[in-house]
Amino acid sequence: MRMWLALLASAVILVGSGIFFATQSLGRADQYASVASFFLALLTAVTAVFSLLHSRSKPQVTGGTGDKAARPPRRTTVLNLAWRNKAVQYGSHSTMNITNTPEKKSQKGQNA
Repeated sequence: MRMWLALLASAVILVGSGIFFATQSLGRADQYASVASFFLALLTAVTAVFSLLHSRSKPQVTGGTGDKAARPPRRTTVLNLAWRNKAVQYGSHSTMNITNTPEKKSQKGQNA
């Protein structure tokens, strides 16, 4: 549900800004775009700093054995963008062993 709201908000902002810039002259639109890009870069930098501070402030909680976390792992969402991809790797410290490899096809006209 949140994803659809974010996509809808992004679409509204994109269409609204496109209409706004279409009604302005080229010089004024360029000035507005310069100011908007500055604030967008500033917002991105602040978000990166907050994200870094948030990721470092979490204490590492371990269970009695020392190898498993006391809390259950968070749900992960896997987005498979590759078409017909049968192997998707996700999570931290994931390992994938691929043993089923396609055989090389011999080329016609070459002697072995």
